[in-house]
Parts: sequence; C-alpha cells; structure tokens
Amino acid sequence: MRSPLRALSALAFALALAGAACSKCGEQAGEDAGARALEPPVPAPASLLADVYVTSPNSSWSKIQRGVGGAVGILPASAGGIVCAMVGLEPAVANEVDGTAPLFGVVAGDPAAPGFALAMKLSDLRKARALLVDGDTARYSPREVAGLTELVPKGEEAPSKDAPRLAIGVTKGSYLVVASNADELAKLGPYVTRTLPTRPLPEGGAIVVDVPRASIASVLKPKVEELWEGAKAYLLAEDARVRRDRGRAPDFGDPAAIVAAVDAYAVERIAVLADLEKMRIDIDVVDDGVVIDARMVPLASGGPARVWTDAMTTGDTAPIVSLPATSAVAALLRDGEAQRVEGLRGFEKGIASSLGARLAEADGKKLHDVVEGWIKAGPSTLSASLFWDEPRGLFLRAAVRDADAAAIAMKGALDLLRASPFKDGLQLKEIATANEDVSGVGKVSVATLLREPKRDDDKGGRRRVADDAGAPATKKESAAIAWLADGAKAFSIGAGEEPLPILRGGIKPDKKIGDEPALVRPLKALGSNASSVLVIQPLRFDPRRAELPAAPVVVALGRRDKDAFLRIDVANGVLRELARWQMGL
Repeated sequence: MRSPLRALSALAFALALAGAACSKCGEQAGEDAGARALEPPVPAPASLLADVYVTSPNSSWSKIQRGVGGAVGILPASAGGIVCAMVGLEPAVANEVDGTAPLFGVVAGDPAAPGFALAMKLSDLRKARALLVDGDTARYSPREVAGLTELVPKGEEAPSKDAPRLAIGVTKGSYLVVASNADELAKLGPYVTRTLPTRPLPEGGAIVVDVPRASIASVLKPKVEELWEGAKAYLLAEDARVRRDRGRAPDFGDPAAIVAAVDAYAVERIAVLADLEKMRIDIDVVDDGVVIDARMVPLASGGPARVWTDAMTTGDTAPIVSLPATSAVAALLRDGEAQRVEGLRGFEKGIASSLGARLAEADGKKLHDVVEGWIKAGPSTLSASLFWDEPRGLFLRAAVRDADAAAIAMKGALDLLRASPFKDGLQLKEIATANEDVSGVGKVSVATLLREPKRDDDKGGRRRVADDAGAPATKKESAAIAWLADGAKAFSIGAGEEPLPILRGGIKPDKKIGDEPALVRPLKALGSNASSVLVIQPLRFDPRRAELPAAPVVVALGRRDKDAFLRIDVANGVLRELARWQMGL
C-alpha cells in the first residue's frame, strides 16, 4: 500500500503538470535558446499519442501550492522534489534537478493503458550520478540501454510483471528520465531527451500537449472504434441472454433497436474525431484554479469535423448565469434549427423502433404529434439546474419561439405516458393534473405521476411484514411535474416530489450563479463562444462540505477562431478536497 506522502506526491506532480505557468513561450527548448542536443534526434515512436511540453515546472508547482494549500503545503517546494518523492529518490537528488528548465514528456501505446516518459534537466550530471549510482551509499546499479543509463535498484534481478515499477534513467545530455516501466524507458527515453528538446517550445499554455494527425488516425480512431464495437457486442449478447432466460422479448424497448440508434450517433462522432488535423491542449494555473483548454482543428477538406464545428450554435452564458447559485449541476445547451429538428425526429424514430409492435398506431401518432409540437415551439436554448438540497429535483427552462406550442406539447407528452407501453414500462397507476397559483410566479400546471405500489422484501427474499394484520408492507411512490409559459418566449419546468418550490426557485432564485464570483470567472472567460456549458459543484453533494465556499468544475464546448474547443476549469477548492481524499482525510 502506498504511503500517504507518496500518493499525494503523485497527485501533486500531476497537478503541477496540469498547471504550468507560461513564462518562456516561443523560446528554444533546452539549457539556452538555440542549444543543440548532444546526441542526434530519433524518430517519433510508431504508437505516439502526444508530446508534452512544460515551460517552467517550478513556477507551476509554486502556484499550485499557493492556490490549493492545505495538505499540499507539506510537500516539497520544487518540481524536482515532487518527482523524487513520486519515484522514491533521495531528497538530495532534487537539488540537482533544474526546475526552471523545460520538462518534456511523451505518451504512447494503447490509449486505454498508455506508457509515458518524462525528462527533466539536471544541473550537474556528475553530482547526480554520484548520488544515484557512483557513491558508496548509492542505492542503484547502472544498466546501459538505448543510449541512456537505467537506474536499477541494487539487489533487484527483474521488476515484477504483476506490479512493474516506475523506471528511472539518466542521459549523457544531463536529463533525469522517469518512465512508466523499463520497456518504455528504452522505447521512449531517446525521443523525449534527444528529439523534443531540439524543437521550439510551442506558444500557448505553459503546459502544451500536442496530439498530431498521425496519432489521431493511426492510434486514437482505431481504439475508439474497437471500444465501441466491444460495447455493442456486449449489449447485444446480454439482450440474447435475457431473451433466452425469460423466453420472451424485453418488456419495454428492444435493446437491438436502441443499440442501432446509438450506433448511428457513435459512428458520426468517430468520423468527427478521424477528420481532425490535430488537437492541442493548453493547461495553465490561474488565481483560483487550473484551466485546461483543448483546441480541435478540422482538416481543410471540409469533412465531418468541419461540418460539425461550423454547425455549432454559440452565444454567451446569460441563460446559465441566471440559474440558482446553489445548483449542484447547471447546464446550458444550444442547437440550431436544423440540428434541433434532426435531433427531435431522430428521437421519435429511436423510440418507435425500440418499441416496435408494442407501440400501437394511435400511440405512434401521439408520439409524432408531441415531437412536431416541440419542433413548432422551437426551443433554441435549454438551461437546467439540479437541486440537491431539499427538496431535490430538476429545473428546466427553454427559450422558445412559441410558448403556447410548448405547453400543448407538454400536455401531449403526459397523455402519451397514459398509453401502453409507456404506462406499463414506468409502472404508472395514474396521472393527476391540476392548476395552482404560485406567489410571484403565476398560474402553474401540475401533473402528479403515481406509480404502482412496490412490495418491500428483506435481504433474505422474504416479504417484510407490517404490524397491521400481517399484510406485506408497501411503499407509495410518486413524482410530480410543474410547468408554465414564463413569458411569451420562455417555458419552464420543475420536476421532483415537490415541484412547485423547485419551479419557483429556478425562476426567481434567492442568489444567482451570476452573483457568485467563483462561478462567474470561468463563465466570463467563455465570452460568446459557448455552445454547451456544464457547471458542477462537487462539494454540494457532500453534506459535510456543502457550506464551503463555491468551488466549481466548469466544462464548455464551443467554437473559437473557426476551430472547436473543449475547456475545463477546476477550482482550487476542488483540488484541495481531492488532495485531502488522496491522503485519506
């Protein structure tokens, strides 16, 4: 079992890589601008996934320590110290690691379990070797492999195949190399120490991860296809097994049809991935967290990636900023007219094909009318909020073209739930509707969905007996939905056991996301380029941490300068609690 210090050091090193502070972008890599490698460069590995450049490791780690604080503050103060703690080297070796020089990395192999190698510059190779292999108290023996010196723990004949250790080496060019195992040290060490240092440091974030075209086409795309084909085969095999065991088709939905519908979507997304020219991931530390920004550049041929990128509908974050600041999760989705119509009709087709003959002709007509009603309503923007405090529930708000059409479609959807197989599949007993006047909101429609009672069994499979006449205990289950046309161009829904407080809290929150500075900063950085945004406040899911200062994770997909981007902001508060969890605190 790893010690808490070793575990936290590994986490801290990952954070340091994820947060390098850019101070030397555009300079030549190596000891000095224009310096040449002592040994000739070597070709990139055939299974290359990504090249990694970190401009100033010490500056990165310093910002992480100041921002995260807490348990991270007890760790070594330099990037070299973190590396040495992670791999178990003597602290004195850290003094010989130049944390002001760039760090280089490479990731290669199977994307599901990749290998890696990292290289940091040594200030004095002779001193480092004396500490590691040449001195009387050195704990390692040298072994020459692939033009570098692997450091093998004395007394070790061979690393365990079941639990391979990290491999360590030094080079004639004064680099300390850490690799995922001895094989990767030999395969990737020469590339990370002799090729990457000869390249100019890329502009952008202080840590830059470059995924080239060859990696996308030859490694990533085949792996994603393999994973999806395996998932499809598993789902279809499970469907066949259930049919054999039960002697009949599933009670609700045809898994084969569902897989076919999902397959079409998956194939489209894989085609987008395969059509990318490159991906570049910039990672930086800001005052209150870490920012990861991935830029996806389509090929110039105008293929699926370009079509997908150009079809994005982008805008500002105003719809999500108006949601409650207490949202455990808040989301914003945008669609253009063509994408919205295609998506809704694809949804209709998927439902109809999955139900097959179980969907009566009249019910199929109802389904079609509901879909056409939503198309007429024209919801261009959808925002959502998950309430995790009591009462729990979900709030939805759509910017629509026709609020009355949305209300009609909502009633049609509820009427459709009364029809088999929806009623049977959801085990609905009845749907009761009513209208209520809600203070400050207006006249609200409410539908209560009552489910058939379930009998509770104990773990031994016997029914739990109630005190009254020995009758089996039952549990009454219900959920409710409240909705209203909130103005001519908005339609709002609250769902949960108590939908009215949820609806009111979503429309008129006591405090909005826009009132909380920690939530505003990452949203403001998106400008008017966001297509989809997800704001997660992980600490709100833990009652012990729910009252801590706001600490969001913000994920956004959009288009910037004709390229697609995926941006992730992680607050220091989340990193701090992650470090505590890693320490077992």
